[in-house]
Amino acid sequence: MVVIAPIASFALSRLGWTKLAGKYTCDRPFEGVRIGIISATINAVGYSNCLTLRCDDYGFQLKPMLVFSMFHPTLCIPWTAVSGVTESKSFFGSQRVLQIDHPILAKIQISQSTFSKIAPYLKANNEPGRGS
Repeated sequence: MVVIAPIASFALSRLGWTKLAGKYTCDRPFEGVRIGIISATINAVGYSNCLTLRCDDYGFQLKPMLVFSMFHPTLCIPWTAVSGVTESKSFFGSQRVLQIDHPILAKIQISQSTFSKIAPYLKANNEPGRGS
C-alpha cells in the first residue's frame, strides 16, 4: 500500500494537475480569503474534500491536503485565465465548470455553492476594461 499511493498520485496528477502546474504553480505568498476545503474535478480526476480554496483580487489558489500534495504543487490561477464558465446539471445537483485558458488547458468543475463564493471575484475581474 505504501508503494501504491505515490504511484497513484503520480498517475492522477498527469491527467490534469500537471498541465496547470506547468503554467500556474504558486510562486508568491497568497493571503487571500479562505473559502474552505472543497471538492473539485480537474479534467477527469476527482478531488473529494481534499483541496483548500482561497481567493483574492488576482485569482484563486488550489492547495491539496498534505497527503495528496506529492506531484500536486499549489496552484495560483489568475481570474484572467478563466476563459469561460458553463453549467452542468446532474442527479447530484448543479455544478459550474471553469474553463482555464484558450485553447482550454483544463476544466475545473466545482459545486454551485462553491462557485457562488468565488463569483464576485470572477465578475469583478472580467468586467470590460479589467484584466490583461
